[in-house]
Amino acid sequence: MSLLLNSGQFCKHSYFVNAEILKIFNINDNIVEHVLNFAGAGW
Repeated sequence: MSLLLNSGQFCKHSYFVNAEILKIFNINDNIVEHVLNFAGAGW
């Protein structure tokens, strides 16, 4: 797994999903993952 941003960082770039799937999520204080969005190839 690769991270585009770490917690506290600001996004300064746009990204294009060339292959696979990009999952956008956060993890709360109870260490529960909340999926916010998915982007498929070509997005």
